[in-house]
Amino acid sequence: MDAGSLFSVTVVLPGNAIEQVLAGAAWLLALGLEVEPFGGATVVVRRAPAELEGAGLSPEAWGELLGELAELEPKGTEEGLRCLAAAAVPGRWRAASHAEVHAQLGALDDCDFSVAPRRARIVVHQLPLLELEGWAS
Repeated sequence: MDAGSLFSVTVVLPGNAIEQVLAGAAWLLALGLEVEPFGGATVVVRRAPAELEGAGLSPEAWGELLGELAELEPKGTEEGLRCLAAAAVPGRWRAASHAEVHAQLGALDDCDFSVAPRRARIVVHQLPLLELEGWAS
């Protein structure tokens, strides 16, 4: 954790998680997460362990992580550190990169859509590529 870090992420928390997260701000700081209120259901994460700063987590993933950590506070610091370690694992919550989105879409070219489905109904949605990429970021 670097005190001079330029890291920060703005996170909109779901439901009533804002109260839990802010009530546990001192505990989160002990885990290496500096969280400040930013108005409404929003917080700013100003500092995080280096492995999380570089993990590429989306703001939504940060919201889920902070919500999980707020629920874990009564279980203690060791459980919180385990949760942080799991969050730093590549691919767990991070946003898909541009190249990964294109690779996944490219894999659809190899699919055989003439095969009968396991379920009785196929649902296919058509989305513009820019909208789909917006969901991935």
